[in-house]
Amino acid sequence: MKSKTILQCSILGCIIGAFCYYLFFNKKGIKKLRVLKKQQTMEKKEIAQLNQEIKKLNLALEDWRENPYAKEKAAREDLHMALPNEKIYFIKTTSASEESTLCSSTLWTK
Repeated sequence: MKSKTILQCSILGCIIGAFCYYLFFNKKGIKKLRVLKKQQTMEKKEIAQLNQEIKKLNLALEDWRENPYAKEKAAREDLHMALPNEKIYFIKTTSASEESTLCSSTLWTK
């Protein structure tokens, strides 16, 4: 009877040991779970940032559709366009902290 109990305890100990080994040291164990939780947190932060960027872009798109001055501003500043009766001057500036940048100014003529 005593040897049967020792055998049962030994088998139970081996099963528990195998389970613990699988739980802690397997590729799908607790270490992997922690890595995945950390990655999930980072992904959620990135999703939140991208959602904010989407909101800003949607507001800019709405402004573009409803405000004719927004279109003109974008055409002038981003695309360096002008009306047929205007002249555009580009002024090249340099500073110690930045490399050369282009600034545009428009001379209104009628």
